[in-house]
Amino acid sequence: MKKIYLILSICLISACTKNVKLIDYKDSAKPMTSQNYEVIAESEGLSSSFKLLFFANLSGDEADITKAEEYAISREAADNLIGVSYYEETVYMLLGKVKAYYVKGTAVKYK
Repeated sequence: MKKIYLILSICLISACTKNVKLIDYKDSAKPMTSQNYEVIAESEGLSSSFKLLFFANLSGDEADITKAEEYAISREAADNLIGVSYYEETVYMLLGKVKAYYVKGTAVKYK
């Protein structure tokens, strides 16, 4: 009987719905200062937050798309991103919500 309660509890706690959507696409993350650049690599950035019971933010900062963009650029020691896709992911759970922003693009360095 205890096993049934344990399995049921785990299912209820982990029950969730997930929603991922493309929210924007840009040719470049920042205005291009030069058309003379070197492609470094594909890069991704992430910023996320977790809210317990949908209002108590346990992760410190709120999810911020600008932070995700800056992380993607700094990760490859680049100057900018080109062909940038912006995604928003929201996961609703029984005890809270996770919100995340993903930024994916090609990192470039100006010559």
